[in-house]
Amino acid sequence: MGGRHFRALIDSEVQPIPLSQALSTVQQTIRELNDKANLLAYGDAVQLEALAVGAVVLASHSGGFAGMRFDAFFGALLYELGMRTAPNEPIVFPVASVNDMIVPFLSPPNVEWPCFLPAELNLGNLAKMMNNDGAQLLVFNESVSVE
Repeated sequence: MGGRHFRALIDSEVQPIPLSQALSTVQQTIRELNDKANLLAYGDAVQLEALAVGAVVLASHSGGFAGMRFDAFFGALLYELGMRTAPNEPIVFPVASVNDMIVPFLSPPNVEWPCFLPAELNLGNLAKMMNNDGAQLLVFNESVSVE
C-alpha cells in the first residue's frame, strides 16, 4: 500500500500512469458506451473535483505509511494530475520549512482510519467540507486545509 516506487494505476502494458490519464481513459470509454449521452451541467465540475481529491490521496500514498516531505508530495501530485511525466521528481520550494513539512498517508475523503492501526504509522484523515461561501475545503487532520 504505497511507497516510493509503488504506482496504484497501470496501463495495459503494465506501465505506471497518472490518475488524470486513467480517468480520461475511463471517461472516454463511458462516453462511447453511452453513445455520447448528455452530461448534467455540473458533470465537469464533479469530475474535476474527483480528479483533484483522488490525485491528493494517491500522491500522499506514494510516500508509504511513513508519510512524505511536502516537496516530494507536490511533485507526486502534479504527476497524478498529468502535469509532470516523472512521478518521483520533487518540486523544491524556496522556503525550507515548506519542503520539510510531512504529508501523511491520507484516507479516502470522509473515511477515518481505524483506531487499532499502529500509532507509528503516519496516517492522516482527509475530510471534504463546505465553508460559508459554499466552497469545498479539504482538511487534513483538522489542521491543514485547502480551498
